This record gives sequence, C-alpha cells and structure tokens, in this order.
Amino acid sequence: MPKRKSDDSKINLIPQKGFETTEGGRILLWLLSSFRIVVIVTEIVVMIAFLVRFGLYSQNTSLTSEVKQKQDYISSEASFEKDFRAIQTKLKIFTTIANTNNFMSNYLANISSHIPNDIVLKSVTYDQKKLSITATSPSEVSIAQFLANLQSVSELNSAAIEEIAPDVANISLLSFVISVPLSSNPTQ
Repeated sequence: MPKRKSDDSKINLIPQKGFETTEGGRILLWLLSSFRIVVIVTEIVVMIAFLVRFGLYSQNTSLTSEVKQKQDYISSEASFEKDFRAIQTKLKIFTTIANTNNFMSNYLANISSHIPNDIVLKSVTYDQKKLSITATSPSEVSIAQFLANLQSVSELNSAAIEEIAPDVANISLLSFVISVPLSSNPTQ
C-alpha cells in the first residue's frame, strides 16, 4: 500500500500575512465579497421567478376555466342564436311584403274601383313589377269595358289581355287574364 501523505504538506500560494493590504489582496477580497452578493441576488431572482411561476400557473388555470365556461355558454346559446337569426330573416321578409302590400294596396284600390258589376275576380298576383288579374265574365263586352277602364288610369294604361278562354268550371263564363306592368309610384 502506498503511504498516505500527511496534511502538513499542503501548498498555499497566497501569503498568510499582509496579503489583504496589497493591491492583489484587496482586489481578491473585493471579488470574493462581490461574488457573494451576486450569488445572493441570483438566488433571490430565482426564488422570485419560482414564486411568480406559481402565480402565473394559477392565473392560467383560472383563465382556462373561465374560457371553458364561456365556450359552454356560447355553445348552449347556439340554438337560440340560430332561432334568432331565422326570426330576423322572417322579419326582413315580412317588412318587404308589408312595404309591397302598401305599394300594392294603391293599385288594388284603382283596379277594384274600375271593375264592372258582372266580372268576378279569381286571383290577383304580383310578380316582379307585374300584376296579373285572373277573372271570369259572362260576356266579352264586360271584359272589353274592364280593360278600357284600367287603361284609362295613368298607372294602369299598359294593361293588356294575356289569355281568354271558356271557364273550366262553368262553360257559360269566359275566363281571362289581364297583365299590368307596374310603375313604382301609384296614385289613387
């Protein structure tokens, strides 16, 4: 076995006495005390970062649960929103029809005031700036009178007979269709 060296043979390159008064000794002493402060500050920064991590983790958890709750709320209201949008679409259609009906009421007032007594209206249809009047009459004279009455009104002066034929339900009557192109501003 090799012989163990004794502790007396340690080599120390820094002199024991008077070293702290030399330039090198003061610099070494300053460095050692400064590094101690740097280590302490670093440990404090690490501890603060460690504690902040827990705070950020709890914030993340609470925000995640809040987002989840809001997503659940939004998904639960999806059917309501779908119904609401469908109702809005229906209201838009109704508004369009209501405005058209107001528009059409002036035309219908003009038409109804010029119908001869022996003509019976079957239907009045409105389709893209065109009004079609389907009616029955016992004579051609009444049809001609109705057409003349309509053409005497300035908004209806372009009225024309599209079709005339014997009525399917009653052959003693004539069924006819009068087409009227519409202007945008009817008067009564």
